[in-house]
Amino acid sequence: MIGEMALTSSVQAEVHGPTTTTVARTTTTVKVDVTTTTLIEAVTTTTKVSTTTTTHKILTTITPRVITKLPRQKVCKIGDIGPGGGRVFYVSTKKINVWKGISSGGRCLEAAPKTWVGTSWDPNLLWGCAFTLIGTGSGIGSGASNTAKIMAGCATPGIAAKRAGNLTFGGKSDWFLPSLAELGLIYTNLKSTGIGVFVNSYYWSSSEASGSSAGLDARRQNFVTGSQWYVWSKDETWFVRPIRAFG
Repeated sequence: MIGEMALTSSVQAEVHGPTTTTVARTTTTVKVDVTTTTLIEAVTTTTKVSTTTTTHKILTTITPRVITKLPRQKVCKIGDIGPGGGRVFYVSTKKINVWKGISSGGRCLEAAPKTWVGTSWDPNLLWGCAFTLIGTGSGIGSGASNTAKIMAGCATPGIAAKRAGNLTFGGKSDWFLPSLAELGLIYTNLKSTGIGVFVNSYYWSSSEASGSSAGLDARRQNFVTGSQWYVWSKDETWFVRPIRAFG
């Protein structure tokens, strides 16, 4: 900073007598440079950041997988002799023909041998209860339920379904009368290939006719040509061959 300072010098003279002395006042201006120094103190501030690390411990429970090795089951095949002494004519991918009081079901179906009734030939029997609608099915796996329904719904003794359903043979007591589709498989997989002995005639199925004649007629299988379209009165007699499920 620059400032000005005025300096005044006075010279006084001693006066003697009347003499007048003029004294000149001299003013001297002195310029003074003033330097102002500002001292800035640099302050360094250090901030310490505290970082907290949290570790989460994840507990994983591992349940060991227990693998139970099941014993290998023998898979039946067509033509095999079944546990009841008959011939296997069908192998299913699942258990079929499960019906309480008749059969516990199974994947394999076997047809009884010709000696099932104690003679060398299959018997001729009535289907029974003409004009009575039982309500049976015709597909594979419906033989056991059909047999149970006929036995419960028809009071006539000695009919085809009752002879099959009450049969004990080969140490087994779970035989039943085959449905139309099951009877057709016996013809296709056994009779037509020369396996087993069957009569060259008609066999009763446990399936009723469809439509208006359902209560009067039932379906039968031709064991000569393999045809299935034949329906006949329930009061007629035709050959019978029981079957059972196992495996």
